[in-house]
Amino acid sequence: MNRSANGLIPNRSILLGTFFLLGFLSILFQTLFLREIMVVVLGNEIVIAIVLFHWLVGITFGSRLGGRLSDRLRNPGERLFQAMLLLTLLAPLALVAIRHLHDLTMAPAGLSLGMWRVFVATALIVIPHSLLVGMAFPLAMHIARKGDGISHMSRVYIIESLGSLAAGAMMSWVLAGRWPAFDILFAALATGGAITLWTGSRMGLRRLQWLGGAGLLLAVAGLLPQPGNALEKSTVQARWQGFSATELVTNLDSRFQNIALGRQADQYALYLNGQMATTFPDPERNHMLAARLLSQHPRPRRVLVIGEAVSGLAQAMLNTDISFLHNVELDHLVVKAVRDHLSAKMERRLQDPRFRLHLADGRRFVQQLGRYANQNLTFDLAFVHASEPVSLLANRYFTLEFLRELSRIMNPQGVVCLRVTSSDTYTSGNVGAYASVIYHTLRSVFPYVVISPGADTFFFASRRPGVVSRDPATLSARWRHITPGDPDFSFLFSAWFPAGRGLRIRAGLEARFGAKLNTDDLPTALHRYNRSLGWVHVGGVRQLLQLAEKVEPAYLLLATLLLLLPAVLRRRGLGMLYPAVSVAGFSGMSLQLLIITLIQSRFGFIYRYIGLFTALFMAGLPLGAAISRRLARRFSPHLLLSSLLCALAVVAAALERLLPAAGHHPLLDQIWISVFTILVGGLVGAVFPAALAAALAHESLRPGRATGRVNAADHSGAALGALLAGTLMLPILGMSGTNYLLAGVNLIAALYLFWRTLAAQDSAILGR
Repeated sequence: MNRSANGLIPNRSILLGTFFLLGFLSILFQTLFLREIMVVVLGNEIVIAIVLFHWLVGITFGSRLGGRLSDRLRNPGERLFQAMLLLTLLAPLALVAIRHLHDLTMAPAGLSLGMWRVFVATALIVIPHSLLVGMAFPLAMHIARKGDGISHMSRVYIIESLGSLAAGAMMSWVLAGRWPAFDILFAALATGGAITLWTGSRMGLRRLQWLGGAGLLLAVAGLLPQPGNALEKSTVQARWQGFSATELVTNLDSRFQNIALGRQADQYALYLNGQMATTFPDPERNHMLAARLLSQHPRPRRVLVIGEAVSGLAQAMLNTDISFLHNVELDHLVVKAVRDHLSAKMERRLQDPRFRLHLADGRRFVQQLGRYANQNLTFDLAFVHASEPVSLLANRYFTLEFLRELSRIMNPQGVVCLRVTSSDTYTSGNVGAYASVIYHTLRSVFPYVVISPGADTFFFASRRPGVVSRDPATLSARWRHITPGDPDFSFLFSAWFPAGRGLRIRAGLEARFGAKLNTDDLPTALHRYNRSLGWVHVGGVRQLLQLAEKVEPAYLLLATLLLLLPAVLRRRGLGMLYPAVSVAGFSGMSLQLLIITLIQSRFGFIYRYIGLFTALFMAGLPLGAAISRRLARRFSPHLLLSSLLCALAVVAAALERLLPAAGHHPLLDQIWISVFTILVGGLVGAVFPAALAAALAHESLRPGRATGRVNAADHSGAALGALLAGTLMLPILGMSGTNYLLAGVNLIAALYLFWRTLAAQDSAILGR
């Protein structure tokens, strides 16, 4: 046996590896849970804020509990390994619960989960894990404190952050979309079990050896082909039954989304992140859809479809005499999943030389084409075949910025077609509010709009009068012109454009006009559509949002927070330190969510790279912590903390002005976002050593309790930032308003902390 005299971890390599593993497991599980929950809630990014809130709440309480226990435990090293092993044991159970979320919440199959159900269910799933992570951190700090004081304690923070960085990078570049989720979790359990078993033998702790051996055996059983595959298939099937009653034939995880294909008899249904995208084969429906679209232009020659079209719409359009059909699809696996189940006849139709399939981001395709627009690269008709804006990934095709970009590649008589959800009370309620936002955003760029009401309502718009039409005779004549052998569709056009109804709907949408259009900065349509899904129908949330929307100007919220902040920071000594740390955590998490929002709205690949950008944020943490650890030895920790808050205020305020400079080139966009993410992480990471040094300078505070309090203050502020930024500030204030709010809060906290520090120093001098 090689047990240390004080019952701590005896070997330096084991100690550092333990800290690294703690950070690695934390981000690995957080990223995997986020990806899985996003599928269940139709890809809605609000769930990112909810999950992060619960994660940080668990860490907050775990840190306080761990800080209290660390100074009392006889063997904190053993307890640290027990906490980490329990963390890996719970992870597979959490994944089972996530994929059974419809069953656990008793939600009807085929309907989206409400916000309240998701909030409660994710709390029960996520908080036990983050509670263990929070408890383990003060234990690790206590062990490091026994080694070499504050230097080793700050090193724990740095090494844990490096583990987080490694986990985020591996999830993005190696594991996501390539390894089944349960294989990832059982591999983590095997690693934790093996390390726990080995460490238990080195420390002479038989109980730890038994626990590590049991965890290792369970992981090996889960990694065996038969039980592992059975568990993966059964849970995926349970998740699928929450979406559809059809037979699941394909389930894929791509870089951008989850892709599932269901079958009933000879019909297939394509689901993307749990939301139905299309059904096929349905030649008659696609033939009528092609007639409805193409007849809106007097002579459509060049046609653009953004979104899925190979399941039937492309073939129907190619049966006409159009000159070219360009189809832009983001995800090549969507195309593969559909084409693998097409008939030979439909597949041959896609070999038509007039058809061009572009596997690219539709928005980026339009932007790049707009830079080189000429007569050979413009279109007569463009159909945005995107899903409803239930997520930022879909909403980015309904924003003012995208429509302006699209107008640059349209002919002067070009027609743009959008499709939205309808209802019998189309111009009232949440659905009417959502449709009104889409209508007015479209009309601001293409002023001449015609509405075709129905279960799916179409908006047809052009920049010139007399192009789009609602006259059945005109539309039927146009359709016969491009399909000479087709029968007379006058009766269908009369049904699609009923006399008077379209005008009444238009008048109703005009009457509901609000000042806020749907933009990248303020995704109003996404917010309105979430209301129609019941995401904000919980009484308190709904009333809070309605009240916030009435605030004019919106920055009254900023003034309120600034007035309340001095009351929060009213005490001297350590009483003013922890609220300042909470402000830094609040700002750091809010800025991280702003980065995620920006990535999704511009690039649309956060489903794959959420782990990577979390890793970039984590990469900044050890850099900032290492610099701050040295500065804390030379300068006052309170003054250093004030300076860091000022730096966060500058970064938040400058973000809106700096982004447009890199907004016109994809490479510059990605470089800037990456640098900004690391910068924010560095500033947030620098807060912890400065605050810890200030807390430890207080004679009556023990190391474990100081660590727990600082960590709890940081994560409680971050939890509040995750919840408010994702559910209130971004929907109401937009990105620019949220940036200025964060800048103001940090600036006032920095100035107040600086003033209190100087006052305390003056009092100390006078007391001498």
